[in-house]
Amino acid sequence: MKKTLASIVVITIVSIATLVFSTTKIGTFFRGKTVNFIIPYSPGGGYDLYARMVIPTFGKHLGAYFIANNVPGGGALIGTNTLYKAKPDGLTMGILNGTGMTLSELTGQKGVQFEMRQFTYLGRLSTDEEFLFMGAKSPYRTLDALLKARDRETKWVTEGRAGSPYYRVALTCELLKLHKAKILTGYPGSAEANLAIIRGDADGTAGTYSSRQAQVDSGEFIPVLILGKKRSKDFPQVPTIYEVPGLTAEDRKIADFLVGLDQLGRIVACPPKMEREKAIFLREVFKKVCLDPSLLARAKKEKRIIDYATPEEVERMINDVLMAPSEIKKRIEAALKRFE
Repeated sequence: MKKTLASIVVITIVSIATLVFSTTKIGTFFRGKTVNFIIPYSPGGGYDLYARMVIPTFGKHLGAYFIANNVPGGGALIGTNTLYKAKPDGLTMGILNGTGMTLSELTGQKGVQFEMRQFTYLGRLSTDEEFLFMGAKSPYRTLDALLKARDRETKWVTEGRAGSPYYRVALTCELLKLHKAKILTGYPGSAEANLAIIRGDADGTAGTYSSRQAQVDSGEFIPVLILGKKRSKDFPQVPTIYEVPGLTAEDRKIADFLVGLDQLGRIVACPPKMEREKAIFLREVFKKVCLDPSLLARAKKEKRIIDYATPEEVERMINDVLMAPSEIKKRIEAALKRFE
């Protein structure tokens, strides 16, 4: 039956009214409730600091109380599994290591009990420049020194085999041809891993500047390589991964994949199968949180980057990683096997 303009207008008004009513009803549901916010690392590391920075603003916009719940272990696997299995009522959410968890699924990491495509994503909170850091007590405090140590043992620390630092260290050592390198794992968070380097128990690690800012500023950590396509404006003397001498065409494909992972960053998500209206509402709230002037001012003061991306962008980036070409996947698996 052909609709008149008047009927279309009425339908549109009713639809908008229904949406407004639904949004108001959902907003009322959250008001005064307690939200369990899962942080898959121990207190004091970069993910913990980011989560605790954003939680007060989230609580303000949602009208709810937030509890920061640290669930460390397995390089973020335990906390991620916990979030995945939680009730999808909107009262449990958390921050995810987008890079580490997506790669863990891609490579069939033991202990993965989630599917990254199934989470209810609210959006990306931040991205940051990724570096290879060496400790001040290590004899390998420059890229040149590392390249000359190819026939020696170097020691690296990461939280666990599933965390993004593990993959970055493994793939970077592969590109640098540090085939005698050893990766020490089992640290609940970057704070504990950082301490091992400061003590001189290990040579270095990989990760974001924001997670190791205090150590870099104090001189305990030295950035020797940026895992990016261009040099950092903050550390212009540090070469990029593409400046490593002797890279082959296949090496550059791995470097491209490694650099592309940076876009995943820190993601905020809820469990799978959330009610559609709740998901829409929480996504809008999260976007407001990321654009809140007070949060942006605090982040700037603390030298932390807020780099919002939509849930759709997050889903696309995750799918791109999970659909990596077979030759890339095989090279990654071969690199990881060296450290088993």
